[in-house]
Amino acid sequence: MGPRREVAWWTVVSLALAGLALARMGEVFVKRELVSRVSIVQRELAEHTRVWRDSVSRREALRVDLLTAQAQSKVEPDETYLVMKKWAGRGQIMMGSKVVYEFRFRVRGGVPVPVKGQIPELPEGVLSVQGKEEHPVWYKPDWLYEQSKQQVPRDSAERNVEDAFGACAVYLGGGAAIHGVPSRFVSPEAVDHVYAELNEKDLKAVFNAVKPGSRVLIQR
Repeated sequence: MGPRREVAWWTVVSLALAGLALARMGEVFVKRELVSRVSIVQRELAEHTRVWRDSVSRREALRVDLLTAQAQSKVEPDETYLVMKKWAGRGQIMMGSKVVYEFRFRVRGGVPVPVKGQIPELPEGVLSVQGKEEHPVWYKPDWLYEQSKQQVPRDSAERNVEDAFGACAVYLGGGAAIHGVPSRFVSPEAVDHVYAELNEKDLKAVFNAVKPGSRVLIQR
């Protein structure tokens, strides 16, 4: 092969390699550009979703506040009822338009166990007291015995936990209740209801103030 042909051959090879290198660079650039655009679209979609959820949340909060405000405007002067603001964790025992007692609470419970930082879904709106119970009893379910490889008792009395949720409890229906701190013998993962947890003093005040049929206005 002559010098000129050898130079021409190497020129062709060099151009081919340069072309492949440029093609790969172009492919990498396109991939990076595509990933960047996908990332931008995902961020924009997440932002639109957040704005939409916030809008829905605000509308729902306004609807609940309006509903509870309307109910509160129609109470009798001697009617005793509760007003509870879920996110603030504050409640009031009301008589007519007067605040009789103020208390604090935490929303807890529910299955599955809520993620840290999230608030369980205590129903909102106008509820009513379905019942009251002193020294509430909890029955340990079969699956807890099976989980710990223990024999399930035949006598139901053997699985009873006395004062399971404090000295007393107020039931609101819909799987919701107001009571105290659960006993250490109550497994958290087995609590199948959402509840407003009060300290002993506040719980007794609420328990004594309401009766079956008393209204409970729960706001967001």
